[in-house]
Amino acid sequence: MLKKVNAFGIGMTFTGVIVGAGFATDQELLQFYGGFGSFGFLGIFISGAFFALYAALIMLVTRRLNTDNYNLIIVPGGNRFLTIVVDIIMAFLMLLIFCVMVVGAGAQFNQFFGWDPLVGSIIMTVISVITVFWGSESLLSSFNIVVPIMVGLGVVISVASLFFAPNGVHIADPTGWAQPNALVGNWFLSALLYVLYNMLGGVVSLPNLGIQAKSTKQAVTGAILGGVTIAILAACLFMGVMSNAGNPTENAPNVIQSDMPMLAVAKSLSVVTGPLYMFVLFAAIYTTASGFMFGMKARLDNFKKMTPKLRNILLIVIGAAALLGTRVGFVNLIATVYPTFGYIGMLIFVLLLVNYFYSKAKKAKAEVAASGESSD
Repeated sequence: MLKKVNAFGIGMTFTGVIVGAGFATDQELLQFYGGFGSFGFLGIFISGAFFALYAALIMLVTRRLNTDNYNLIIVPGGNRFLTIVVDIIMAFLMLLIFCVMVVGAGAQFNQFFGWDPLVGSIIMTVISVITVFWGSESLLSSFNIVVPIMVGLGVVISVASLFFAPNGVHIADPTGWAQPNALVGNWFLSALLYVLYNMLGGVVSLPNLGIQAKSTKQAVTGAILGGVTIAILAACLFMGVMSNAGNPTENAPNVIQSDMPMLAVAKSLSVVTGPLYMFVLFAAIYTTASGFMFGMKARLDNFKKMTPKLRNILLIVIGAAALLGTRVGFVNLIATVYPTFGYIGMLIFVLLLVNYFYSKAKKAKAEVAASGESSD
């Protein structure tokens, strides 16, 4: 029997999956919002609302179909061709995003300790694989503990950084260094793409929570809680870096030029905030990496001839393959992988939306047929 999950557990797990390496370092936020000034700040709150809507949609379809198979949740009527296309897209995505998380861990250890990036990447790969081997309940339990601490410390350190900002609080880059990602057009499209690529991970991870939810109301409430939490944390981190843009630290002549801007800000504040944010960042990368690794495990389990031993071997191989991303670099991966999958995510969202109405109509038709038979 699956342990039932409440709205808080769903909201924290959702937040943990989304708040990954790029988000918590502010690198992701800089590339998607930093170059648009105050409109970029507005885009953060629009994306928060879209996160909540998208997650709620996943939960409703999951509960209606009573399955955690993301193919059945995304593809209307289980169309064979579309199922194959979606499967290829999602498998490739999970590997690439896990790769970004692993590379992010390496960049974090390199910036903070001066270690070879490969060391941090190996550490993250090993603990993510071990977490998934322990099972979904251990993953959920870790999220319930780690994510509230991560969000709380992230907000506190971000707000604290505002008091030390050289030129006051800003929601736009006063130095003009931050530029929009070359693959996005305007602030509104950037906000949508930001959600669309992030929620490809949500489509993989959330259905399992939807099945375990105590009720549909709890599932949807958890989705909304996650969206609100993500928006608040993103806004705080964004202001923290924008307000300290151009403020030289030991990590970078301009905070924004650092691979991990928020870590540079935290490290410059005091001997305490640096290590604290190091923990926050590591936790953010861990929650996202293990969430995607669990999604890969769940997908492998859906293959009929898959044995637990073979599945575990494949997960180890996937983890090892992700280490190759260290040769590409953290910032380069975010700049290319995320926007590209944002555009691909448009297809996934449209299919999910169609399946929502398709499954709703199918269920209503079945209920009418059942009531007709009972009256006879």
